[in-house]
Amino acid sequence: MDSERLNLRQLQKQLAEYIVHGHNETLLSQQVHSPRPPRPVERLEVYRNGYYVRLQDALANDFPALLAAMGDARFGKIMADYLLDHPSVKPSLRQLGRNLSNWLKSREYSSLWAEMAALEWAILKAFDARDADLLSNDQLSRVPAYQWSSLRFRLHPSVTLLFPTHNIREIWGAATQRKTIPSATQVDEYLVVSRSNNSPKVKSISQACYELLWLWNQNETFGDSCKCVERLDIADNIPCVAAECIFLAAQSCWLRGFDS
Repeated sequence: MDSERLNLRQLQKQLAEYIVHGHNETLLSQQVHSPRPPRPVERLEVYRNGYYVRLQDALANDFPALLAAMGDARFGKIMADYLLDHPSVKPSLRQLGRNLSNWLKSREYSSLWAEMAALEWAILKAFDARDADLLSNDQLSRVPAYQWSSLRFRLHPSVTLLFPTHNIREIWGAATQRKTIPSATQVDEYLVVSRSNNSPKVKSISQACYELLWLWNQNETFGDSCKCVERLDIADNIPCVAAECIFLAAQSCWLRGFDS
């Protein structure tokens, strides 16, 4: 009995190795009983092809705008290459696309595609992120004036900041609404991806607000972050811009609190 169990485990390991990598086809085909067509190799290919089709379907579901931008055939080919470098290693497929944006960059594919993958991964992250208490206007109103410069704002776990160079927000919006995909254009846009009312949101903001949020996420104090944005054209209006950014962040559920 122990020998049979060992052989079964070996066979399971060989099958898993074949499905993921495919390099032990000859060895494994000898274990397949096939008295009539299809041949052992063809029978094995059914499992391997089915496995990758399911993984590609999962990626297509997680990255619909990227699929629309690439087209079905190109998406399938590129995702097959991605899966060879980043095979599924967890029972859940939710993390399957975690490395896709960086992988597209490393392969020197279109920067539009890498940015689109980053946006759609941020949307998935926003949906799955843990809950956290949100900063309220009442908490802000109780902060003494002398403490403001030392405040360190904390971003909500669902928040991701993106600075794309293409109109990915427009393309994503068209793809999710099943409208005609617009042509790719060069833009400089500052985006916040977050969750509000249990739904992911993508919002375009000003450069100044983006930089303030980014600095807060790097643990900079409110006072130091305001000094860092003095180089922008808003130098004479930093207090108003900072106040507007805090108000927008609080209303949009981007802040979970602060330390003083």
